[in-house]
Order: sequence, then C-alpha cells, then structure tokens
Amino acid sequence: MYGNQIQHNKHDNVTVPDIGTVSLRLQNGVIANLSNTCILPSGMVDVGLKFYTDEGMLDWQGDKLEIDQEGIKTMYKDTDNPYVRENEAFIHAVRTGDTSKIRSDYSDAYQTHKVTYAALESAKSGVPVNLKK
Repeated sequence: MYGNQIQHNKHDNVTVPDIGTVSLRLQNGVIANLSNTCILPSGMVDVGLKFYTDEGMLDWQGDKLEIDQEGIKTMYKDTDNPYVRENEAFIHAVRTGDTSKIRSDYSDAYQTHKVTYAALESAKSGVPVNLKK
C-alpha cells in the first residue's frame, strides 16, 4: 500500500507516494515487510533492517549491527560510510572495467525491479501480485 498524505499538500505537482509499505512472502515462506516515507522533517533519518528469528534479533542501521540473542547483546560498529564505499566501487568499475567490488549485478537489479514493479501494481490495484521465478 502506498499513500499521499503530506507532500502533495506542501508542494505542487507531487504525484509520488510519500508513505508506503510492502509485505512479501518469499519462496521459502519467510514474510518480509518493507516500509518507507519521505515525510520526516529535514535532517531526520532512519534507515535500517531488522531481522526477527527464533534465535533472536539482528538490527542493522548503516553504521552498526546489533545482535540480540536471549538477552546477550553484541554490537559491531562500522566506521566507513557505506554510501562512499558504494560510489567508490561504481566509479572504479566505470574507470577500469573491474566490477569485482560491486556487490550486486544487473541480474540482481532486474529482480529488484520486478519486485518493485509488482509492489506498485499491487498498490494501484489493491490486490496481491504473485511473481513466479
């Protein structure tokens, strides 16, 4: 589901949804939920992934990974900026033709595109879209 709640009232000609959530059932039965928004005030950022398992939780937030297993918390900090590393790998590939530092190839990008397009179609129609591999 996507929605236009804020931005279209603040700015003319806004047609892109400013809030959204997508629920997925993966081939192995795992359920995933992805949510996004662009309504937060300037400077407020919350980017991350949370994984819930029968052994605990993993919480990744760009510069850190926190693992919580039955009350034992372990945190790993990353001092490198992942966006800088991503851009460096891309620029290196363009300059040299060496794509070994890129962690996602065109096939991955195409699969992401198919899922994203299915989510858009589902949001427009109001019914789930089934993707077969």
